[in-house]
Amino acid sequence: GIVSYQYRDLSGALLKFFEQLEAFVKAKWKARNDETNRLNPIEEIEFTAREIRETTRWSQTSVFQYLTDLVKLDYLSRAGRNGEVAKYCLHSSSK
Repeated sequence: GIVSYQYRDLSGALLKFFEQLEAFVKAKWKARNDETNRLNPIEEIEFTAREIRETTRWSQTSVFQYLTDLVKLDYLSRAGRNGEVAKYCLHSSSK
């Protein structure tokens, strides 16, 4: 199902950013499910910082900082080695 978070760790601009990020991921998740005709877990939806910058229109610095904060708070997972484009995905609310 769709990830449901309690936003107790988030406030202000970080909360606003996460809400926009979550809406982006849900839209991407819905599009993928429509294409494949199967229900993929939302946690499998990967995205890059560039996709988020283009969608939210937040600055590169803000996006980097907020993604870093959300990884530290366990709202996101980050994959990719040095020299590779980092990909992120939502953490399951059950973790």
